[in-house]
Amino acid sequence: MMLEELGAEVIEAEDGLAAVRAFTKNPNIDLVLLDIRMTGMSGSSAFEILLQIEPNVRVVLSSGVAPDKELVERLRANRCGFIEKPFSLDNLSAVLCKVLAGEAAIETT
Repeated sequence: MMLEELGAEVIEAEDGLAAVRAFTKNPNIDLVLLDIRMTGMSGSSAFEILLQIEPNVRVVLSSGVAPDKELVERLRANRCGFIEKPFSLDNLSAVLCKVLAGEAAIETT
């Protein structure tokens, strides 16, 4: 709902595998927002697969806990982002804008 409030067209996926499938079927996706912990394939695994499919993919991962150092470095290296839950509409908007502009954006508390 927050993404739609920001004016985004949203394609929902129930897990990481479904997100990867949706990405491959919709080549005009500008950004993928993934929860790190999902049933089936995790968001971090989906992130790695998306990078193999499209090295310039823009991804923002989200979780209720801060990501490990290795994941943060991988996100930074690929100009992607992370936002820790719970987050506000303003925080989400700021992270999305940075990532869409080609900058890494890591928001943790």
